[in-house]
Amino acid sequence: MSRAADLRVQAMNKVVDVVHCFKDAYIYGGYVRDYVMNGETPRDLDIVMPCRDKAVTFKRFLSTEFSLEQLAGKENYDFMGKGVSYEKHRVTLKKGESTMSFEIDITIKKREELVSIAHDFTCNMLYFWRSGIELLHQPVSIDGLCSPFLHVRRQLANREFSLVSDSFPQALTDADKYKYVKKLIGRAEAMVRRGWTFVRLPGSFEVNRFERFQKSRALDEITECSICKLDFSREDVCVMTDCAHLFHTACLTKWLETGRSKISCPNCRSEHLFLKKADAKPHPVEPARSDRIEAEELPSDWDESEYEEEEDEDDPDYTDNSDVEEIDGMLISVSDDNPGRDSSKTDGIRKLLCAKGETVSLVDRAYNMTKVHASEGPEFRATVLDGELIGERIFLVFDAVVVSGQVVGVSELLPRLDAARRWVDEHANRLDGLQVKVKRMLPWKDAKDFALRMYDRAGTDGLLFTPAVPLLQRHQVPTLKWKKKEDITVDFLVFPRYELKVLDRGQLVSVGTGVGRPGITKTRVDIDLRKGKNPIVECIWHPGSNAWRMKKIRTDKDQPNSMLTFRNSLKNLSEDIKLEELFD
Repeated sequence: MSRAADLRVQAMNKVVDVVHCFKDAYIYGGYVRDYVMNGETPRDLDIVMPCRDKAVTFKRFLSTEFSLEQLAGKENYDFMGKGVSYEKHRVTLKKGESTMSFEIDITIKKREELVSIAHDFTCNMLYFWRSGIELLHQPVSIDGLCSPFLHVRRQLANREFSLVSDSFPQALTDADKYKYVKKLIGRAEAMVRRGWTFVRLPGSFEVNRFERFQKSRALDEITECSICKLDFSREDVCVMTDCAHLFHTACLTKWLETGRSKISCPNCRSEHLFLKKADAKPHPVEPARSDRIEAEELPSDWDESEYEEEEDEDDPDYTDNSDVEEIDGMLISVSDDNPGRDSSKTDGIRKLLCAKGETVSLVDRAYNMTKVHASEGPEFRATVLDGELIGERIFLVFDAVVVSGQVVGVSELLPRLDAARRWVDEHANRLDGLQVKVKRMLPWKDAKDFALRMYDRAGTDGLLFTPAVPLLQRHQVPTLKWKKKEDITVDFLVFPRYELKVLDRGQLVSVGTGVGRPGITKTRVDIDLRKGKNPIVECIWHPGSNAWRMKKIRTDKDQPNSMLTFRNSLKNLSEDIKLEELFD
């Protein structure tokens, strides 16, 4: 990668870090496909913001370090029957005598609404948000695969892409269908010209160079495009319809643009030249196999090869005691709920400390905001610190995204903590009623005596193994947390009769029934259920009753743990790894 390309990527990474400050915002397209997966220089950034307010705030944050020039914008334009707002900006960063610029496309729409759009390519199915890379949705065409995420990732690594073959909505007219077919063919042609290979699925069209069609099919008799009557050359990008007729991509899109009443093949007049089942309704996506697990069953051996997913790094209770071989590059810290005090244990609640101007707020994962009063002084420059609130008065910082207007997420963990520590030393005394501390972390090689000594302290509920890498690489190395068997918990969504559910591929799956001892937690859960609410409850495994026992309501969360976290917790319970074994 050249010096100019390296500076361009660094500037893009800063923008990505700002995107990750916003809940439900994510990156997709070329940045994920070309840079994250294939190590190539991305051309631009494709960003999705869930609402207009967040998009405005995002641009305001961005303007503190970059200059922005809006190039285009559309409000509520028609995109597969969905009203989508769209903006294109040129982002410019001056660094010394060098000027770096690139474009960003901002789409404003909720992810749940975008995933219902019928047509795309698998190269756009992966998106990158603050908890890592995930699959946008599981399309019909890869429904039978046990791990669609790995399937798409493998295609990208091989520079292959295929059509997401969900069918057209029946409400679209043929003229509407033409617009989207033309767009699909144009995008496929651009990918092929950049060296990618289109992998054809049954019942769909194919776009590739003519030489590839010659190698993969018996095309001795096909030498010319039947529309323009010119011979195909090896480098020509062509489209083969589902009815097996071959045309130049430009010729076929021009043919369709002439205003015919139906989309049909120029040779055989077939109406199914792009999709075999053009009028079929999309069927609901079901998991590849049933994932229902009774909580009473505690298996000793899980075959997880069929359930490989990205770890829920945003979940501070994510535990995986079974995968701690490669931790030399990590930092170890004690999950200490009462730092500096010997008193009863109080679990911390994950929050972001956000400061800008005269405002300081604590924001939890359900996007609840609590304002922190700050004494008079200079205005705060944009700062976002990641940590947990201990009780009501102590905020324990364990990472930093932006500090005093500087995006530090591109740095490794120790420099991020140093930046957070400098901010705390300079500003924390202005925060009334809130004590801010930075969590102590040690390199793994120096941590054995520290961990064994500190774990006996009151208030310590586990050891956290954090990868000392930039935030952009956190999806490649999981964060590991070790707890004693009796401290392992899972956050469930609770339904009537204490039915417990977790998230699996975007769907709620029942995994058993919980129990509750008489007390304030059970009373609050019962009240919520009577009101028709489904609370998220942190539960702990109780061997005596052989069930999950409700511990406390998680008002700071808006969704339960994933199936992966649940399975790993069961595995950790069955293995019961001791602290000393981690250092053997």
